[in-house]
Amino acid sequence: MDKAKESIKIKQEYTGGDTMDIKKFKDLIIDLLKQDDRLWNETKTELNQMLLFDLIDKVDEKIISLFFENEAIKKKFFLNISDMYIFKNNELKFFLE
Repeated sequence: MDKAKESIKIKQEYTGGDTMDIKKFKDLIIDLLKQDDRLWNETKTELNQMLLFDLIDKVDEKIISLFFENEAIKKKFFLNISDMYIFKNNELKFFLE
């Protein structure tokens, strides 16, 4: 597989088949996380990734709700089984690392 096709495949995997590239998808997640002041320094320039991962592991309702309410993120990081959604927290953490 040539590099262009591989890049498109990776983008589609991380964006749920959309054409949004990985950087834009990460930016979307970061912008969403700016709604939760617990994760940022005072100027909202530094994300506390360790705290984010801890909250994800604890299934923090506010964080999970932020992700679930966004259709692109929901499509990528939630698994729908019989109208029940399961959060794929390890995939999200891997994507953000």
